[in-house]
Amino acid sequence: MVAYVCDGVYSMGNCSPIRELRQLQERYEVFLYIDDGHGISVCGRRGEGFARTQFPPLLGERTIVAASLENGFGASGGILMLGTAHQEALFRRHFIPGALKAAISAALGSCRIHRSAELGQRQGRLSQRVDLFDRRIETAGLGNSLPIRVIVVGSEINAITIARRLRHGGFNALVTSFPTVEQRKSGIRVCITAEHEAPDIERLCD
Repeated sequence: MVAYVCDGVYSMGNCSPIRELRQLQERYEVFLYIDDGHGISVCGRRGEGFARTQFPPLLGERTIVAASLENGFGASGGILMLGTAHQEALFRRHFIPGALKAAISAALGSCRIHRSAELGQRQGRLSQRVDLFDRRIETAGLGNSLPIRVIVVGSEINAITIARRLRHGGFNALVTSFPTVEQRKSGIRVCITAEHEAPDIERLCD
């Protein structure tokens, strides 16, 4: 069996071609393991993520979707979305438990939001913030609904200088450099959230 391991949403923006991967899976019985940490909460009626929304209700025996709970979910730890009882039994037999009470409380609190109308409101607000950014600055991610944007600068030294200036202005933007991105394509990684106010995004773009 061939196993294909990928991210659902990439850390530098953009995403995996899930539809095409599913076609390969059906044709060649490919096993898919998808890490969708950046897609959780951003996509899906219950925040199930970018990848999970593109599969049928039952994943089946050849798909596992994993995700960190630290990004959109706002907790710690991780989750596995499995397709069979055998897979669940296997993971329960071999995983190492260890969660603090505070982490469990944060996860349960986030679960309540994901099961309420508040999630859709937050997703809508996030989409508005992303659209606002896209109207001001054009990036390779222009037009997708994902909240990660990379502004390509070129020189790593220039990218570092810009990031420092942004930090002095109150913006915590990360530098992307080789080998995360291609050589001479260093840039500034901007992560937009629903909590960012429109004037803040305007000021960042200015």
